Amino acid sequence: MVNSGLGRRRRRTVIGAATTLLLLALLVWWVNPRQIIAALQACNLRMLAYAAALTPIVIGIKVARWTLLARSLEPNFPVATAIRSYLAGLFLATVTPLAAGEAARSLFVTSDKRAQLTGKTILEKLVDLASLSLFGGIGLFVVGTSLQLAAGIVACLGFVAFCAIVFFIAPRFSGQVEALAAAGGIKSKIGRVLDGIVHTGHGQLTANILLACCGFIVYFTQGLLVLQAFAPDCPARVMVFLPIITLSTILPIGIGGIGVREGTAVLLLAQFGLTQAEAFNGTLAHFTIVQIIPATIGAFFISRSPREVAP
Repeated sequence: MVNSGLGRRRRRTVIGAATTLLLLALLVWWVNPRQIIAALQACNLRMLAYAAALTPIVIGIKVARWTLLARSLEPNFPVATAIRSYLAGLFLATVTPLAAGEAARSLFVTSDKRAQLTGKTILEKLVDLASLSLFGGIGLFVVGTSLQLAAGIVACLGFVAFCAIVFFIAPRFSGQVEALAAAGGIKSKIGRVLDGIVHTGHGQLTANILLACCGFIVYFTQGLLVLQAFAPDCPARVMVFLPIITLSTILPIGIGGIGVREGTAVLLLAQFGLTQAEAFNGTLAHFTIVQIIPATIGAFFISRSPREVAP
């Protein structure tokens, strides 16, 4: 049964990789390989280096959020463990649709509260999604047409609804969650995961949301610098569409959102004077320096992280 599950995961990975390669090949053909190469040759490497220098800040804020959430369960949760487990989870997120693999971050932590830590990870990802919705809504509200304006308002209301749920509604179900956690079997595991989400203090939630917003501001600034490395005249107002480009990766197509993200950028950034090749190269380069490189380090930690204690 274990081998069967492993086989299914491998098949999904192979199918996802094949889909990603096909999508990327079609996108390269559409944009034109010669234009892509020409844009690469014209890249401002100094500007690209400035952008890359922001990666430790982006990752550092993510690790800080994870550490704060983990310490609500394990007060002595080490920062070194937070770094290792975060990077290991980032690798799994990169190679799975919807970044679902990141929920396995707790597997690389020695703790008897792994299920609750998984809940904290899921909560963190929900905060990311809500924050992106807020930034995307603001962007559509500022520069969009009447239809985009309406979509922007809905996106901002989605963020408000998320805050209402996690701050006021979810805690009301703490009793039911505790009963589920005590039920035994698979229900117990589900209950403990939900416990990690429901039993999060308002201070923890507020800090996580604020840090997420700060992290995305740095992330979008980095994205702007990368685009300007390929398109020197790229205006700063392209930042209002970067949240939408990032949100496009929630589509369960391929792995890491590769191809979907770049295709969305090609379509959206043309209005700012960027060529298809500049938008493609800039978006793929940004993903490489902020996720692929750190995730590669995470792959090394996967085989070295402790996994002795069962959840």
